[in-house]
Amino acid sequence: MDKLKDLREHVDKFIADQITEEEYINKHDSAKGKENAWYEIKDVFKIKEKWSKFVRKTCHPGNRRKFLAESVGITYNELRRLTGWGNSTVGDLLRTSNLMQNTRQIGTEFLAQFGIMTRATYKLINLKNVDLEYDDTLFKLIEHTVINEIEFIQIIISPLSKKQHISGYVVRTPNKQLHIRLEIVDGVVIIDLTNADLDLFRVLSDLLTENTPFNWSYLHLPTIYHNKESFLIFVGNANDNQMNKMLNEDFIWADKWYPINQAMKKSDVSKSLKDLK
Repeated sequence: MDKLKDLREHVDKFIADQITEEEYINKHDSAKGKENAWYEIKDVFKIKEKWSKFVRKTCHPGNRRKFLAESVGITYNELRRLTGWGNSTVGDLLRTSNLMQNTRQIGTEFLAQFGIMTRATYKLINLKNVDLEYDDTLFKLIEHTVINEIEFIQIIISPLSKKQHISGYVVRTPNKQLHIRLEIVDGVVIIDLTNADLDLFRVLSDLLTENTPFNWSYLHLPTIYHNKESFLIFVGNANDNQMNKMLNEDFIWADKWYPINQAMKKSDVSKSLKDLK
């Protein structure tokens, strides 16, 4: 039987209680020490309702963290390279096992950054039984490294020569804080504003258009969280082909891109953000 087809079928069996979590895990080569064996995760992630059931069905935090990492395309080796974390930390984060004692206690700083990178919550990455309510606990855990607007812009501009960068930031503005997931891939800047509202949308839009040389667009990325309609994602310095590729691959749940410019009327912004809570 085709390997991918077999794994897809085992996802369905796991969700339907026809096999256990341990049996599902053991169907993968990576459970035997091999890398890049979770071929089906991206397909599950593309179907919102199925992904929601799959995530809630998983009880072992190490397994769930592995699934979350694969859903955003971060493997064991990539996580180690992107973060500089050692083998022990990355191994503990992504340890697939149904024996709870086999996953050691991991520092909150690592958990927070990992959760932000994978667009998860603290409960999803650290608890056995979870709900799907969104909260900002992960950003509270990194508030001791809060940066200002100038430092944020410098981070966006300076590392463009790097092939990839991904991290979470709390950015202090004159009145509020921005909760930011920042990713840079081959010169394309991807910014999640996870605590988005109309005022913060405007703050970040002005900050980016006035202080960077990029063209910016944004989209609404629907979430699996019952109390949060979407993440607001800004993309800069990408052409039409790159934008379409991201819609078809990385942001498969999303609808369309909206261009950002300094001439946007407040009424236009309000209309385009009507589904934000």
